[in-house]
Amino acid sequence: MSQPQHPQAHEPGTASAGLVCRSRHDDQVIPGLRLPSPVVELEAFRAAGVRLWVKRDDLMHPEVPGNKWRKLKYNLAAAREQGVKQLLTFGGAYSNHLRAVAAAGHLCGFETIGVVRGDEHLPLNDSLAFAVERGMRLTYLDRTTYRRKTGLRPGQQAVGFSALKGGSFLAEDVARLQRATGEPTGNWRIETEFHFGGFAKRIAAPWTSVGYALP
Repeated sequence: MSQPQHPQAHEPGTASAGLVCRSRHDDQVIPGLRLPSPVVELEAFRAAGVRLWVKRDDLMHPEVPGNKWRKLKYNLAAAREQGVKQLLTFGGAYSNHLRAVAAAGHLCGFETIGVVRGDEHLPLNDSLAFAVERGMRLTYLDRTTYRRKTGLRPGQQAVGFSALKGGSFLAEDVARLQRATGEPTGNWRIETEFHFGGFAKRIAAPWTSVGYALP
């Protein structure tokens, strides 16, 4: 009887140290970027007869790891294509997003500005200190003003995708939050039919149909 095939752990080499920012459809290369991210077996489970493999996106880059790189790469590519020299973004005082944007800007040659929710507090915490070390200029907005900046312009929509199976109750949650800060509008919504079975579930057919793949 043949044995089932298991994925092999791999340690891909470090990407070229040269900076390459290509089209938004390619993975941009920054110094130290590891693609694909390593797949590692957790040895502690083998004694119980279980082989468990983890895709370590946290090891993709020491300063722009995992989901941060996967989100930012499209914005960075678009900025490069449009000749933009400066990036501005928003986040909380302990925001990993601000850290990642500061690091990516430093590595890709962009000036960066971080708009921080709340008042300035000195000395800076580790997250904001790191952002400043990577060249980010910080500015601050009080929480009331910060909430107002999240409004949509005419013609824009905010669409979220729920990972919960049976998440139809979220529509009322969206309306309730809108009522608490203003008037409910029709341009904010949660799509609830793309949960693929719920948290930690996977159905083969939908993945095939959307052509989803991670590097």
